[in-house]
Amino acid sequence: MGSVISWRRGLTVFWRLLGAVWVVSKLMLFC
Repeated sequence: MGSVISWRRGLTVFWRLLGAVWVVSKLMLFC
């Protein structure tokens, strides 16, 4: 059960990093 929670937490962190990279790339394109 704990492994599933840690996996979901890691997935959330991964999507958060992916979103941050997407935002930065958008800012780079507009600037």
